[in-house]
Amino acid sequence: MEHFGSFVILAAIPYFVGFLALCFWWRWWLLVPAGLVATVLAKIEYASVNASDGAGAAFGIILVIFAIIGAASGFVASGVVVIGRMARLQALRAVYVLPIVFTLGCCSYFVVTWTQP
Repeated sequence: MEHFGSFVILAAIPYFVGFLALCFWWRWWLLVPAGLVATVLAKIEYASVNASDGAGAAFGIILVIFAIIGAASGFVASGVVVIGRMARLQALRAVYVLPIVFTLGCCSYFVVTWTQP
């Protein structure tokens, strides 16, 4: 159980950086290219980390996976806020959407991995 805190720190930092990279794009014409660039960079980095070997490869994979999940969560949060602004829905304001998507996105990895048979 003492290693759980280390894993949380190891996973939380790249998730937070990935989320912050894409969560504040408030225009759809800026969000779409930023999401495409993030997707291409994630693909390149994931392929690079998977091709590596050695003792640090597992840590590199964990860092990249959580950065990708964070960026995807930030993209979803920005998209929901942009849709909320276009539709003029007060419930989809950034103050409500960002914390919810941040929490659900971080928990999504654990839900998926723990529910696999």
